[in-house]
Formats: sequence, structure tokens, C-alpha cells
Amino acid sequence: MQDLKRQSSRRPAVRKLRTTSVSIRKNRSNPIPGIALKLRKPSTDPNNRTSWIPQYFKENEPALLRHKIRWLLEKLIAFCGLVFILWLTGGSIQVGQAYFQKALTKVQINGNQLLSDAEVLRTSGLRPGQRLIDLNPYQLAARLQVHPLVQKADIRRRFPDEIFLFFNEYQPVALLKITQQANVFSPTAITKQNYVLIGKDQRLLKQLSVAELLDSTHKRLPLIKGLTVSEMKLGTRLDSAVLARGIKFLTTFQEMAATQNAEISVTHIESEDQADLVNWPAMPIHIDISDPLNLKLNWPQNYSNLQPSSSQPLRSVPLTIQMGKRDFDKRLKTFQTIYPALYKQHPQLKSIDLRYRNRVMLVP
Repeated sequence: MQDLKRQSSRRPAVRKLRTTSVSIRKNRSNPIPGIALKLRKPSTDPNNRTSWIPQYFKENEPALLRHKIRWLLEKLIAFCGLVFILWLTGGSIQVGQAYFQKALTKVQINGNQLLSDAEVLRTSGLRPGQRLIDLNPYQLAARLQVHPLVQKADIRRRFPDEIFLFFNEYQPVALLKITQQANVFSPTAITKQNYVLIGKDQRLLKQLSVAELLDSTHKRLPLIKGLTVSEMKLGTRLDSAVLARGIKFLTTFQEMAATQNAEISVTHIESEDQADLVNWPAMPIHIDISDPLNLKLNWPQNYSNLQPSSSQPLRSVPLTIQMGKRDFDKRLKTFQTIYPALYKQHPQLKSIDLRYRNRVMLVP
């Protein structure tokens, strides 16, 4: 019996027929068959085109050579960038020194109504030739706020040579006339000044002489007189109960004046003369606080010089209104009600006493 295991199941290899009698040897190391290949050694001939390349690069593999060339290029670019940055920084410093070292040439002052520009410059200490970079805005603002009229100062620098000064000043509510006494003001004053601008919190703001007052817009402020003091200093606050009562009355008076001006219409006014009588809060007033128990409200004798539109004085004799020490709003309303009729009957009325509750006393 035939043993099938000994027989191979593989098919016999079929050889392809040769179409050519030339045999090609697959050896890529030798492009020409039958000729031995001899490697070329690096030439050191100075006439060679690549003689300028260092031997270090010729003996290395191409991949490592590319890596080294790339590394050298990166270092070269980084060095050039560093040189450019240093050059740019040095030029900026040189230009910046000339820009920031300029002298101050322009000062802008905003918000000063009571202070003149010369007083602001004198208080601030700014001088020609100062460099703007040397000025400390906080120190300059603190120096300006020492002035009695300055509530807040804000400083802004604009390089190269400009500075801005912004002010918030204390607003005066009245003129305070003090009693003539010795050593009231500092002995360094050239002329004796007895008028002071006063704020709402009894702060003494500014001294004014009579000549300065006549040429100032503050002459239309209410005048408070009758206060006796031994000494005073600008920038401080007086702690006077009598003066506080006078300022309180002034505040009530001004609030009622604003309300009346809003309510009165031109169609309700019959004539210009009656308009002067009805619109009495528009006129500057004098408040006398010499009597602690009786505040007096006075109109000056002639106000034609303060009202250019009026050709005739409002009154030929002064009028005194005695207000007492309390209930100023009620007594002012009573005065508003009875005054037009009283003026028609008594044009030269001298005094009206409103201190009593149910009666009014007149001095014709």
C-alpha cells in the first residue's frame, strides 16, 4: 500500500522563462557590475571648491550636520535680536531723557473763583524752569490745600511741559463785618481790613478791604455785622452761637426767596414799582447780630447803585425788621403778607417788630 504521507503535496516550482540573456545583479552599492568601487577621500587641495568648509563638517553625517547648522542659525538670529533690542532700548532712553527733562512752560488753572491766578501760583510754589518730572502732584496738592479758600486740589501732569491745577473752593455765604479792635488781624497786614468772606460752617475765607469790596462781585452778598472778636485767623472756624443763628436765618431767608421767585409770575405784577416791593428777597440784606436775643434785618438806605436797571432808589430811609431769636420762617411769612399794605400806608416806615406772637409793632 502506498504511503501518502511521504509524498509532498506541494506543487513544483515553475520557473519563468528568460526573455533576455543578460543577468542583472541587484547591488546598489556598486552601480557598475564587475568594477570594484573605490570610495573618494576628502580632498585637501586648496584649489577645490569646498576647501573653505571646515573639516569638522565634512567628517560628520548629513543629519548631524543639518542639526548643527540649524543650531548656529538660531544662535545667530537670537544674537541679532538681542543687539536690536539693546539698540532700541538705548535710543529710547536717550530720546526719553530729552523728552522728560523739559522745563515747565504751561500751567492751566481751573475752578478758581475767589483765588486769582497769581495767588494760586504763589501758593503752589511753581517757578519757571522747573522740570515737570521733579514735581510731585501729591505734595503740590497738599501745599495748595493749606490755603483757607481751597477745599480740594487735584493736580494732573501732561508731559513734556504742561500741568493742570483743578480747584474746589469753599463758597462764601455772606460778608462778615467785625468790630474795629486792635490786633484783630495779623500785624503784617498793610491796610486794616474789616470785611471777611465767611462760609456756611463759620469758616473765615478771605479778607477784603473797602476798596477791594467795591470792585468785587462779593458786594452783593448778605452782610452780617455786630460780631465782636478779639482775634481771628483765616482758615479757622468761629464757634459763635450768635453767628450760627445769623447764618441759620440767612439760609431760611434764601430758601424762601427761591420759593417766591419760582411762584411769582410776571403776569401777576402790575407795575415795576410793585415788582420792587414784592420781590424783596432779591435785594442784598444786612443782618445785625449785635443783640443775642434779637436778630435784626436791615435794608440799606439806597440801593440804586447796585441795581443799574432801576433809576430810582427802592427806599429813602432804612427799614429795620426785628426777628427775635426763633421761628424765623413764620415771621418772614408774616412780613411778606403785611408789607405791601404797610408800604402803601407808611412809605417812610422805619421799623417793624415781629417778635410778638399776635401783634406787630410799627415805628413810622
